[in-house]
Formats: sequence, C-alpha cells, structure tokens
Amino acid sequence: MKVKKYVISFFIVTIFIFFIGCYSDIPSIKTNFKGVAYNPDKSKVVFYFGISAYLRAEGITAFPDGGIPKYVLVKNGAYIYDLKTKTLQNIIDYDHEKYLFRNNQIATTIFKEKYIILSLQTYSHTHKKESISNKLGIFRYDLITKKMSNILPEGFKPALSPDEKKILYICSKKDYKRELHLYDLLTKQDEKIPAEFIHAGFPVKWLDSDNFVYCSSPKKGIWKKMNIKTKEIINITPSGLNYIYSPDKKHILYYTYKMNYTKDLHLYNVKTKEDVFITSYLIRNDFPILWIDNKNFEYCKKFAENDYVKINDWECYNVITNKGKKIKPKKIEENALGNFSLPLSEFGITVDKIIKKSRSGYISDLISLKGSLKYRILVIDHLQKKYDNRYLKKLLKKISKEKNRLKGKEKETYIKRSRSTIEYIKKRLEK
Repeated sequence: MKVKKYVISFFIVTIFIFFIGCYSDIPSIKTNFKGVAYNPDKSKVVFYFGISAYLRAEGITAFPDGGIPKYVLVKNGAYIYDLKTKTLQNIIDYDHEKYLFRNNQIATTIFKEKYIILSLQTYSHTHKKESISNKLGIFRYDLITKKMSNILPEGFKPALSPDEKKILYICSKKDYKRELHLYDLLTKQDEKIPAEFIHAGFPVKWLDSDNFVYCSSPKKGIWKKMNIKTKEIINITPSGLNYIYSPDKKHILYYTYKMNYTKDLHLYNVKTKEDVFITSYLIRNDFPILWIDNKNFEYCKKFAENDYVKINDWECYNVITNKGKKIKPKKIEENALGNFSLPLSEFGITVDKIIKKSRSGYISDLISLKGSLKYRILVIDHLQKKYDNRYLKKLLKKISKEKNRLKGKEKETYIKRSRSTIEYIKKRLEK
C-alpha cells in the first residue's frame, strides 16, 4: 500500500514539474525600427516597427536544445508618426509574422509630399516568402486617399528618381543572383539594367534623373556610374563604402575598413579629387551623418551606448574650411534619422498585455532588476499610470535600500545595472 502511495505521489510530482514552471516568468522583449524616412518638411516620419515578447522555455520544456519559446505578444507593421501632434497611424501590419523583423529583413521607405513608397523583403528560413507574399514587393501609400496600392509584386530597395517618374529596384532570382531593374511609373514598363553586380546592403543612388551610381564590389569598395539612356557604365572614385552625397552632389562622405577592426570616415571632393580623413570608428559601431546644406554636415565623432539612451558627441564640419566644431547634442530623431525610436507605450503596449502579475510581483522584478530595461520601463509606466508619482518616489527609495543592503562586487554590479532604471524613473517624475 505504501509503495502504491509513493508511486502515485511520484507521478503527481512528475506531472507538476512537467506542466508547471515550463516557461520563465520574465518576458524577453525584442524591438526593431527599420526603414526610417522623413517627409520634406520634417514634420512626419514613416518607419517599420516590430516587437516580439516571449517567455523562454525552462525545465523539461527546454530539453534538449533550449525548447520553443512561448510568444505572448507580436506586433509588426509600418507606421506614420506626426511629430507635431504626437499621433501614430498604422498603415500596414504583419502581426501574424513572429520572425518578420530580424536582421535579415530589408525595409525601405521614401516619404514624399503626397505619397509614400514602401518596400519590405524577408529572407526568413522559418517563414517562406509565400506566407506574406500579399505584403511583399513595392507599395505606394496615398496620403490624400489613405489607400495602399501595389506597384510591383516583387523587388526591394527602391530608389525614386529626382523627377519622381522612375524607380530603380533590386530583384532576387532563384539562383540567389540579384538583378537591377528600372520601372517607369508612367508607362508601367519594367526594364532589366545590365549592371554587373548589385549588393543589397548598399543602396542605388540617383545623381540626377538620368544617372545613378551603385556599388559593384563591396569588398573592394568599387562604385560605378550608369546613364539609363545610353546604358554607359564607368568606374568612379573614390573606392569606399556607403557613399553619402552632399545635396549638390559635389562632395561624398564614405568610409574604408582597416585591418585593426576600425573604419575611417573620409570626405571626397568630386571636382578636385581632394580626399580628407575625418575620423575613425570601431567597425561594430554605426555612425549617423546628416548633411545640413552643401557646405556643412553633422556627424557623430564618438559613439557609445548604454541600456537606455545613445550618447553622441557631435561635430559640425565645414567642407570649405575643412574644420569641425563641437555642437550640442540634439534629439536623436533630429540628427540621426536612422536612430529614430518611440516608447512602446505609443503603440499601446503595456506590461499587463505581455504578462500579468500582482503589484508586488512587478515591484519585486523591478527592485531585483530582472529582465531587460524595456521590460522594466513598461513596469514603471504601468505603476505610474495605476498609482501616482509618490509611488515612483517610493520605488527610488526601495532601489536605494537594496543597493545599501549589498556589499562588494554585488553592490558595484547593482549600481551599474540600476543606473538606467533610476534615470528613467526620474525622467517620468519630471513629466
């Protein structure tokens, strides 16, 4: 009888372990902003946004290779944000795609006065192209009628000509080769351009309505210029990556890779062929650059990043004097268009939509610094909305109390990890 009792107890415990506690109670949150573009007067911005929140598999569920995470929130789409009215508009969504906005997605947006050109291409191995084929290709969103129309069923990285009559775009074939095509928006004619090689990581750039440049060899940094009427192709200088032309096309900013894991930023004069070294970066760091006019550009001389904000050391460089002067850091969305972001609350995302906990549960996670800063920010927003600022002040005291309780390396680590959380709470108290 005792043996039977033990067997039943063992069976119950086994079932409990198998079904309970299979997933983490701290959500992992990943977000992505892609294809950021501003309208001509910089009053609105269009972008692709994706978020996926999931609970990691634990215990028996994680056996043998980490298990399959439990997705609790997926939100993907293209949005327009009005910087003046602070309003957000969703113009296309991909909410059924969990893996849509990984690093292997290419998103492009072109924001004109009356319309927007959008393009999204996915290379996900877990999701076939056909699963979202109705939203792939190149689209046109009319800002007047609020209607979306499909310009081309396939293709990505569209580049609109200055006269807005033609689109250059890249097309992938089954043998993994890429072709460059020219599409006439008026006649609807599509033409394959005899370009030698097209690299998806380096966009085609129009010089005028008849001439464009493209990178034919990323490793060597070889760029070519082509005339769409004569089909003449010529090599151009300098050899480098990521051409960024001045508005009058007389200067080029570009960078070169070095053997010591750095990359150098250069300024090139198209007419005089003068090449000026500007600064160096670590290869893993991306640098935002913005031409202010034909003679001046702003760039980030140093680039550092912590959990919450990006810290920029900005300079304004004059191409006539070949000198730079320090400027006060501005808002990221004003200086570095590619670094635009919005709080998750703007998309209606709250922590209780991801995981429901009691007030004490959320507070415990916050004081223990569990999860990412994105999760803790959602918890702080939730507590402030449900209670008031006095409660946030109490949180600061509790974090300070926890810090004083710790000693040695534990205390040092806690101080470093809590810094961004404390900064965000103080920022919320200022509002």
